Amino acid sequence: MWSEQVTGGLAAEHARDLRAMVPATRGIRGAGFDDPVAVYDGVTIRRSHASDRAALRRLAQLDSRRLAEGELLVAEVDGELRAALPLAGGGAIADPFRPTAPLVSLLGLRAAQIRATEAETTRAADSAHAAPLYVPHRWSAR
Repeated sequence: MWSEQVTGGLAAEHARDLRAMVPATRGIRGAGFDDPVAVYDGVTIRRSHASDRAALRRLAQLDSRRLAEGELLVAEVDGELRAALPLAGGGAIADPFRPTAPLVSLLGLRAAQIRATEAETTRAADSAHAAPLYVPHRWSAR
């Protein structure tokens, strides 16, 4: 059985190896658009606001797609909108000039969580309004 100290040491060593590889891939064509590690830094997943409309339209134009109606989840990296996904379902729009596949995956996971929570809330509200179960008097505990 692995101890926490050994596992932690291996993880730290692996992280050092990954960080050491990042500068080596920066100048290689096809290795990535930006710093591959920076894609995960400063990411915010949130529901869209009315103030996001202009940025969402620009993003849809960049992606050559139509902007979906309804509520959207957006992914921001350091305050810049990079991807969006309709909560009701449908395809994502994303900046084609940036590495956005991980962001779209995060949006899909978060949308699934939100839909599951909303469905659970609806079921709970429906069951609260349901007729109470009739229990004959002789079955009740005294």
